[in-house]
Amino acid sequence: ENAYLQTNGIDLYAATPLKLADGQCVGALALIDYEPRTFTDEDVARLQTAADDLVRRFAGATVP
Repeated sequence: ENAYLQTNGIDLYAATPLKLADGQCVGALALIDYEPRTFTDEDVARLQTAADDLVRRFAGATVP
């Protein structure tokens, strides 16, 4: 539970770090929604796959 998110009516916040191959975190990919949702293991895997793809595209890094 996060007071800032609740105060602003955000019912879903999901994020994963954007990490370079050397482990350095250079940001995060985050999703927000004003409707409550349940994330499945498949949804979590898709979010991580999207984050890995962003790192490869923008940083030219090899994601382990």
